Amino acid sequence: MTLDGSSDPGRDRDLSRDDGALDESHTNLMFDIQPLLDAWPYAPDELTARRITGPDGVDKIQMRLELGVLQMNADGRPDGERPDGFESLLEYYEHAKQCREATRGTSRPFTLSPDDCARLRHESLLYYHRYLCLFCVGDFARMARDTERNLRVSDFIRDNALLPADRASLEPYRAYVIMMNIRARAGLAAEEGRFAHARGVIEDGIQRIEEALIGGGDAEEIPTSAEIRSLRELLAELDSATPATEESAIEAALEEAIRREDYLAAAEMRDRLFDLRGRPGSRD
Repeated sequence: MTLDGSSDPGRDRDLSRDDGALDESHTNLMFDIQPLLDAWPYAPDELTARRITGPDGVDKIQMRLELGVLQMNADGRPDGERPDGFESLLEYYEHAKQCREATRGTSRPFTLSPDDCARLRHESLLYYHRYLCLFCVGDFARMARDTERNLRVSDFIRDNALLPADRASLEPYRAYVIMMNIRARAGLAAEEGRFAHARGVIEDGIQRIEEALIGGGDAEEIPTSAEIRSLRELLAELDSATPATEESAIEAALEEAIRREDYLAAAEMRDRLFDLRGRPGSRD
């Protein structure tokens, strides 16, 4: 039927008839993804992901699930949507806040309604799924980007939500997101051979998590924090993988001096590095 109640022969025809419509068996073959699933077996108790480039040239991330495959865009919003033309809802709401604050004479502050917060939390879940997959495939640059973005969401909701319950809603996950962000940034530094920098990133991350727990009233959880334990284990792995050279030892001492704000010691370590790198056979 059409909207005016009249019959539409083209719309009402039986598509299963052999009259030029797609053959049913051919249609089933087109849409059955079982061959794809058979070629990529599901591994229980293991996060399995891969990075591909689609026919449109867009990088995509796929996660193998027990009942199928989840596919996300590698850049932009994971589902490819652009809410109101913005890259994500976060950018949309940030723009709305800027416009409100730029409007002269307004006495009403920018706030996020419970529905706004629910939409932002749902969107953060999409990025959470993606950065887990990015971690799995070792794409630390994109993983760092997505975790930093989700930390921005936590800050934005905490600072602008109308209801106290919404303002606190993402705080229980802050330590975890910080930990994943630190793993990404340290992984990038280690890939580039900047082991001392990676160590400094991890140590700063542990301090950030401790501060987040204290700020959230959970200081008693610091000794048993799974996130802190994970970063300490990563620190031990990094130490065992770091080349034992004079230069790397001085770099580590330099990072530690900067972290302690001991600038006299830091200047001494820099002088030693300049001297070492000026020797014949040293790396640039």
